[in-house]
This record gives sequence, structure tokens and C-alpha cells, in this order.
Amino acid sequence: MGLSAPSPDAPTRGAEEQLLRALIEGWSTVDEAYTLRAARIFGDAARRAADNWVALFAEAISRPVEATYTTLEDVVPRLLRPAAILSPLGPKLLAWLLERHLERTMTDLNIGRIERRLEARGLLPSAPVDPPAVAFVDVSGFTRLTADRGDEYGARIAVRLAELADVVVRRRGGRVMKLLGDGVLLLFESPCDGVGAVAELSREMVKADLPMAHAGLHVGPVVERDGDIFGSTVNVAARIASHAPAGTILVSEAVVLQCPSMTGRFEPLGEVTVRGLVDPIRLYRWKPLPATIAS
Repeated sequence: MGLSAPSPDAPTRGAEEQLLRALIEGWSTVDEAYTLRAARIFGDAARRAADNWVALFAEAISRPVEATYTTLEDVVPRLLRPAAILSPLGPKLLAWLLERHLERTMTDLNIGRIERRLEARGLLPSAPVDPPAVAFVDVSGFTRLTADRGDEYGARIAVRLAELADVVVRRRGGRVMKLLGDGVLLLFESPCDGVGAVAELSREMVKADLPMAHAGLHVGPVVERDGDIFGSTVNVAARIASHAPAGTILVSEAVVLQCPSMTGRFEPLGEVTVRGLVDPIRLYRWKPLPATIAS
């Protein structure tokens, strides 16, 4: 769970012991590995929330106050009062958000289970199951930019990219699976939505004065586990993205075949040897609309 291990003679808090006992008992019907995975899921999420919450407070409030305050009376409204509000708010906010997200995900799970049973009994037409699309969107020349302009500049780029990706991808029905510092890993149920989202995200990055993006998309099965995705589809999408020049979106032939209505928007590049892949892969370049139409 990311906490420091207590010493052998340290007392155990009763409330904490009850929580951990419930965690173990709740997963006792399955393999112990699932108990550990459950603990890691919550541990990682809580650690990231706590670290980033405190870091944001330091960036926005405490460090500026420390650098400019003149009197103790100046510290109270600028530092102590916000701290008194925000410090107890974090745990309450996290508990509320977790409850709301659990409501949503459990509802989706139950609806999906009911639909599958209805399909199995012939009471509901079977919905076509298309493979998902995986996309990597990376900032071009990120290493050189941070070397030239400093880590603080690189951090601002990473934060702004994460903000843009969350808005654009969510609106297009996709999910941001992982933030990679200089890029994002995205998952879409529809490859066509994925292409549209990546194209829109690339435009929004330019509007936000971020460096140009380069991106790669591929279609195929993935293994989703503990908030991350794995498999050859993910690896191929990453290799395609690394092959794309700055300002370019490359997709595999599998993406093009899944999006017949968008065929005219893809420029065939033929079979291309991509570093890290044994066999050549047939790639296509997404052709953006003229600026007057795209805007």
C-alpha cells in the first residue's frame, strides 16, 4: 500500500486493523494474489493523490508565500487559512469521488452482465464486438526541449498535455490509460473515434503553444489490468508512434480497415520496417484537413 513498514513492537491502531482485516476477508474466496493487487490499486491511487495534492499546494501557495511574506500577519490569510481548509478536505474529497466512481463502474458492470445474459437467451440481438484501438501521443523532441529549457518547462508541458488529453479523449469516448511524462497512452472502443480524438488533441496542443505531437494507432486485443493495458497491440502502437515524424499521425492497416468511411483521409505509405518489430508493417498517414476547414 506504499506505507512505511511499522516496527515489530509498534502498536496497531484498532480502526486500521479492522480495515485490513476486512480487506483480507473480502478477498479470501480467491487467490491471495488478488488481495495484494487490490491493496496495490488503492495504495498507488492514494499515494499519487496525496503526493500531488501536497505538491500542488506547495507550488501554488506555500512556496510563493515563503518567498515574499513580510510579516506574520501576512502569512495567516495567504498560507495558514488555505492550509486549514485544504488539509482536511483531501481525504473527504477522495472518499466522495471514490464512491461516485464506484457507483458508475458497478452500474456499467451490472448492465453489461444483464445484456450478455439477454443475448445468450436470444432476447437481445448480439452487438458486434470490435477490437479496441490503442494510441500513443508523444511530444516531439521532448528530451531536447527539457535539456535546452529546463525541467520546469518540461513539467509544464507534461501537465498541460495531460489536461488536454483528459478533455479531448473523454469527449470522444476514450480513456487516458497512462500519463508518460512526454506522452499519453489512450484506449478507444472505436478506432475511428480514436483517430478523430488524436487528430483533435494534436490540434489543441498547437493552439496551446505546446510542441507538435507525433502519434501512432493500432487495433487489436488488449489485456486490461489494474488500470493499465498490456499486449502486442500496445507494443505495436508504441512502435508506430516512435516511427512517426513530428506533426504526424501514423496508423496501421488494421485501423484503416475498421474505418471505411474515413478511407480517403489516409495516405498509404506501403510496408514499412519499424524498429522493434520483426516483420514490416503496412502504415498509413492521417491527412489533416486544410486549416480553414479543420478550425
